[in-house]
Amino acid sequence: MIQSEQLGDVVQMEVGALMVGKIHNHNYSKEVFKGEEKGYFEFGGSTIIVLIEKERVEVFDEIMKNTKEGKETRVCLGDAVGVLVS
Repeated sequence: MIQSEQLGDVVQMEVGALMVGKIHNHNYSKEVFKGEEKGYFEFGGSTIIVLIEKERVEVFDEIMKNTKEGKETRVCLGDAVGVLVS
């Protein structure tokens, strides 16, 4: 669970996919900054799910379109997926 002034409560969940042996999370008792490693996956393909409070972010149309069509949208570190709703 991450508390953010801009986004409110955010859940970040690591999902170990096919042939993932382990998910290692560093034990932090400090503030974590954007792009800083908070853990790592061991062997195999995986993903990270981020849950944000309703109506905090307007997700880009392309991502919404792909989702409605059952398609995945690849997102990498630093890629924008939407804009904050003010």
